[in-house]
Amino acid sequence: MVKRPPKKRPPPPTTTTTTTTTTSPPLFQPPTSTALSTLLSTFPTPHIYILTLDPTPPSHRLQLFLPLLLFNTLLIALLAWRITTILPTYLSLFTSTPSTDSPKDLIWVIMQRMSMFFIDGIIFGRYIAEWPWEFFVGRRLGSCFGWRYTLGFFPAEEEREVVVRRSRRWADEASVRSELLLSSSSSSLACDEDVVGVAGTMEQENPQATSINDGNTILSNAIGETHLKSKNALLLTNKHWSLYFRGMLHAHSLLHPPQFNNICADLANGPIICIFKDDDNANADEDDKGQWFINRPREHHHTRLRKKEANDDDGGKKLRAFKDLLTAMGREGLFFRWVEVMQYESHSSSFEQRREKDGEESYRTRVVKASRELFAGQGVSWDEVIDGIGGVDGLFGM
Repeated sequence: MVKRPPKKRPPPPTTTTTTTTTTSPPLFQPPTSTALSTLLSTFPTPHIYILTLDPTPPSHRLQLFLPLLLFNTLLIALLAWRITTILPTYLSLFTSTPSTDSPKDLIWVIMQRMSMFFIDGIIFGRYIAEWPWEFFVGRRLGSCFGWRYTLGFFPAEEEREVVVRRSRRWADEASVRSELLLSSSSSSLACDEDVVGVAGTMEQENPQATSINDGNTILSNAIGETHLKSKNALLLTNKHWSLYFRGMLHAHSLLHPPQFNNICADLANGPIICIFKDDDNANADEDDKGQWFINRPREHHHTRLRKKEANDDDGGKKLRAFKDLLTAMGREGLFFRWVEVMQYESHSSSFEQRREKDGEESYRTRVVKASRELFAGQGVSWDEVIDGIGGVDGLFGM
């Protein structure tokens, strides 16, 4: 038996990697406004902040605040009633001993007192009392009542209010905030792609998540245009964000009127995200531990739209030049035939699968090959027509 020589395997295809250099500025930059720097200097650093303007009229703000005021006032009345009714019982517990001889009765009395201690100490003292305490005093975030009282219960119609939201536990770790900052420099920030279009989507993220994708999704959902368009400040709180009343008061009381107007002018163009980056140097001075960085996502979004519109305009001009050239050659029918072929190819499911599998370069090669074959069948040189319009770039929407 004659052995056949082994078949030679074809060499693996070589792929060329093209590096595209973008000149767009990084998403997060140090604040250039003195007013914003002054305001951020009063914020605790282990958090992410979002600054916006309240778009609702003053009457609507008061309507949302009054139910909160009424609810917390009722809780205080409930606590006062409980204290006045249970205080004699507690005084008797400390001044007398259980008068029973039966061990079973003694155990029953002890169980009753333990239940009373649990209800008053845990439910009333820990949970119910915490709500009015945070509402009127505000140990962690500032007083909601003090914020509304300082700004006025009946503000003028033209009065602008700065809203400051602070991240909850999901962004407490410095690594999460650093990843969000680093992702912007590599243009991989999730909210950079659809920072405005993701508004109104369901928030299904884990509040304890620390991955970069979850952090981007939380940021995107918080700054969507539809999400902020008609929502009062009190409606922007959820499992990821709290209202930082102390910072909102600082924006109105700490800053001078010109500085406040400058911040309002910036926020009129969209929300501002503020993240503090810790200094990597372990021996940094106590007063210089890091730096604030801010991001204006709406401006970046509008910049991308303008670039996309410019590219679309260039593609439209190239297509019109392509049609005019074929019309001048007496081949207008060839142009419409070429459009039909391109539409069929681009909407073919198998073609789309090949495009996703092989990449944009292979897709471009295939459509150029199909166009060249179509023109050759009509006796027209594809290369000459393309040279006449300055190249194929922009002709296929690429």
